[in-house]
Amino acid sequence: MRKYIFLILSILIFAVLQSGDLNKKTVAIESKIMDSDQTFEIIVSIPWGDKVQQLKPQLLNYPNFGEMLPEQQRKIYAPLHIKLDSEEGIHVLNDENRDIQDGENIFITHFTPSGNLNGKTPIPKNQPRMENRIIIDFVVDRELNSYLLEKFNLDNVEYNRLTKLNVAGEIIWQRIGNYSSDVNNFDELKGEFNKLLIDRQSNLYLTSTNHPKLIAQIQPQSGSVSKLHSLMNGSNKVFINGKGTILSAVYFPDQNKRGLSAFNPASGEEKTTVGNDELYGLLLYPFGVDNQLNCYVYQLADDTNLPAIVQISLEGQVIRREIIKDLLVRSDDNTVFTHYIHNNTLEISGYYPDGKVKKWSVQLPNNYSSNETSNYKLIKVDEENKFYIFTGDHPGYLGKLLIFSEEGTLEKEIYPPPNLLSLESSLQSSIYWQVDSEGRIYVPITDPLGFKVVRLKF
Repeated sequence: MRKYIFLILSILIFAVLQSGDLNKKTVAIESKIMDSDQTFEIIVSIPWGDKVQQLKPQLLNYPNFGEMLPEQQRKIYAPLHIKLDSEEGIHVLNDENRDIQDGENIFITHFTPSGNLNGKTPIPKNQPRMENRIIIDFVVDRELNSYLLEKFNLDNVEYNRLTKLNVAGEIIWQRIGNYSSDVNNFDELKGEFNKLLIDRQSNLYLTSTNHPKLIAQIQPQSGSVSKLHSLMNGSNKVFINGKGTILSAVYFPDQNKRGLSAFNPASGEEKTTVGNDELYGLLLYPFGVDNQLNCYVYQLADDTNLPAIVQISLEGQVIRREIIKDLLVRSDDNTVFTHYIHNNTLEISGYYPDGKVKKWSVQLPNNYSSNETSNYKLIKVDEENKFYIFTGDHPGYLGKLLIFSEEGTLEKEIYPPPNLLSLESSLQSSIYWQVDSEGRIYVPITDPLGFKVVRLKF
């Protein structure tokens, strides 16, 4: 009897020891394959480079910590801004919200709705003595005319500029006015302006930063103001759908609530919904509207919610919530991976081109602190389904690269991490996402090989 008790105790002790080792070196992985009604379609894929069939990348220094080790700074690809036209054509500006240097060649690159390259529009270069030139926003109509909203400095005076270019980059018309944070005059283009909107009939709209209840309708033929719309409710978080209705995510200070307001420029009709407490947090990061006036927002993770894309009706009802923190593409086979972290577990879904979906639940080792996993990032999934996770990046610390096998082994822990530019596939912030008339979401992604636009349909 004692022999059997001793044997059982030995087995238990051995299991505990093995379990402690697993916490340090391996993970528990669960995977399953299934069909899905969600689709992730790569619409645009263009390599980096200077040739006609390529896109020229811009690199930024990262991170921008206040306290940063010199060896901590690395290069990342600068965000690229995408816009949809009324036919779901895709247009990419490869440089925005940055001081444009003299002599730089900057283009708006056009793609058909199916993702085929459809030409490039060169942006006019700087004029003599022009400084601090920034493209604030742009839109493109279905004839591939581009409209630019800019700000620049000339002889120490700040100016606004609104320009219409044809597809060859020739100026059709141009308006210039003084920049001012106090005055707002759409006719003189004097003030501070922040967004351009365009509808299916190429009606152009200009919004004001400090007067969000005023929206100017601009004549596309001349650039003059054809009508000034005065809204009951407005905000700088404003979008337009395929039918030409303008939707704003509005804050109501007297009630300390947020809501939605839809304005029809043709009829002047405006409909507003004051949201409940849930909408107060949800409407922080809206990024688009569909033809049914559903608003799309990105919800950050907090103590009670996982990161998600949320669809909200004009009446303030949550229609759908899809959990997603990040998204990357494996260029070898065009598989799209989504992932998020919950209870120290990395949840990964792989959406294969044939429609199959494979899911993994990766239990991170227990010896990783919450500080390290709170800013984790899955940056690559290789052809063997090994997971590359960058984590722990904070002021004064370089972070580390963790590589897990598909079977669950923590194979490598690399510190300091290698050059991530050659590894990382990165989803851009939701401020660069677009929504089409059907509610499909277009997200831009950079990776070591080039630039991609993925279309999400839930």
